[in-house]
Amino acid sequence: RGVGPRRASAVSFGPRRVPMPRPCRVRQVLEVEVADVKQRLQCHRARVRHLEVEIGRAQGRAELWRGAAPVSRDDRVQAMERELAFLEQAARLRDRLDEQRRAIDRLRFLQEALQARVAEAPPRERDFAADVPVS
Repeated sequence: RGVGPRRASAVSFGPRRVPMPRPCRVRQVLEVEVADVKQRLQCHRARVRHLEVEIGRAQGRAELWRGAAPVSRDDRVQAMERELAFLEQAARLRDRLDEQRRAIDRLRFLQEALQARVAEAPPRERDFAADVPVS
C-alpha cells in the first residue's frame, strides 16, 4: 500500500448517464384510466346489488315485527322498537344505495370523457424493439 500511480477503478464518480424509461404516451395512460374506471364501475354495481338485497331483508324483518301479536305491553313496545330499528336500517341502506348510484353516474360520465379523449389521441407507436427477434 505504498505511494504509487493510481489505478483506474471500475467505479466512476463523474457524471453518469442514467437510462431513462420510455416516455409515457398519452393514449396508453388514457387507456389505463379507462380500464380503471371500468373496474370501479363493476365494484359499484356489485355494491348496488348487495345493498338492494340488504334493503329487502331489512324491510322483510320489519314486516315480521309489524305482524307480530305480542301479548303484554312490554312485548308490544319491544316489537315496535325492533320494527323501527329495521326500518331505520333500511333507510340508511337506501341512502348508501343512492350514493352508489350517484357514483356510478359520475363514473359513467368520466368513462365517456376518457373514451372520447382516447379516440382523439394519436395512435400508439409500435414498439420496434419487441419486433426484433433475439438470437
